Amino acid sequence: MIQPVELLGTITQNGQLNLEQPLKFPQGSRVKVVISLTEFDSPETLLEQMANDPEIQQEIQQINTEFTPTEFDGLLTP
Repeated sequence: MIQPVELLGTITQNGQLNLEQPLKFPQGSRVKVVISLTEFDSPETLLEQMANDPEIQQEIQQINTEFTPTEFDGLLTP
């Protein structure tokens, strides 16, 4: 009889599966492993996606254009 169990884990740098909790099966149990990738975007990935987004790039260019004339306001002394 197949008894499905869902567990979360991560793949290590060595390509091994590291489960978030221990398996509770008798030692020597025969198992079948099916891997399903779950995509959780890291903050770095989200920032990279934003940086490469053409709409965001256009908005940043507009902001830079708007604020360029005032960039040094208050920093120059007479």
